[in-house]
Amino acid sequence: MSPHSRKNPRPSMVLRAPNAIILYHFEYLTIVISLFIQIQRMNCNLPFILRSFWMDKIIKINSFRGEKIMLPYSKWLIRVAAIYSLIGALIGSDMAGRKEYTMVPAHAHILVVGWLTLFAYGIFYYVFKEIQMIRTAKLHAWTSLIGGGLMPMGMLVYYQSENTATLLSFIIPAVILLIAIILFIIILFFDKKLFARK
Repeated sequence: MSPHSRKNPRPSMVLRAPNAIILYHFEYLTIVISLFIQIQRMNCNLPFILRSFWMDKIIKINSFRGEKIMLPYSKWLIRVAAIYSLIGALIGSDMAGRKEYTMVPAHAHILVVGWLTLFAYGIFYYVFKEIQMIRTAKLHAWTSLIGGGLMPMGMLVYYQSENTATLLSFIIPAVILLIAIILFIIILFFDKKLFARK
């Protein structure tokens, strides 16, 4: 059979994809032209509208980025706080059962620092998701987890055995926790997006 005797494919099958592409772009161009005409009728400034549109998109992307970055820190701050709430409850029950209250300072720091403070930080990052100072917030979360996570246990060990090693295990995390508190104050006062009205 000669090549000239072969049947050519139907034109509709050959032109279906190009026609669809052309039709799609024509509809898109029609929508853009109609939008442009409507904007001109409303006497609007097109560059201002486009700039506002893209700025809104950028703000949404940055807000979503801050939310996704700080959510794991919020989760772990709350988890560590929950563990300390259990430890504090067990120590309090033990002291009440034995009627021996030498561990009251350590018990109070476990509940105030390990439980309440870390829980408050975790809820803060869960509620206030639009944070501009992301690096500072991440540093604050890490220093809170390290300082607030180790300081109550270091204090507990120090009251059990007072020596240089246990003193350092108590003082060093306390200094790190102090840095975390300072960073938290910096975020509250200098993050412009934190309390911005939407």
